[in-house]
Amino acid sequence: MRSAPRVLLGRIPDLRLVPLADSELCCGSAGIFNIFEPEMASDCFALKIARIAATGARTVVTGNPGCLMQIARGARERGLDLAVVHPVTLLARAVRWEDR
Repeated sequence: MRSAPRVLLGRIPDLRLVPLADSELCCGSAGIFNIFEPEMASDCFALKIARIAATGARTVVTGNPGCLMQIARGARERGLDLAVVHPVTLLARAVRWEDR
């Protein structure tokens, strides 16, 4: 099921999907892991942000609201010029762009 969103996003003209190393890393902000294991969650999150920065991408797309908030916060704290958006938002932008 992980491929379905990528296939759909891949249909957006001029969008280049960049693979994220260790994309399965999770800091637990979508649940309570980060509350019960804050040090481990922080380490995972730091690695996740480092992996994102290493891609050189200007936009990160995630369907998880916890990830949206955490990645946006991490990007701001590190001074990264990074938009963090939900896949539906990206698709809506693409449809509006095509309607022009």
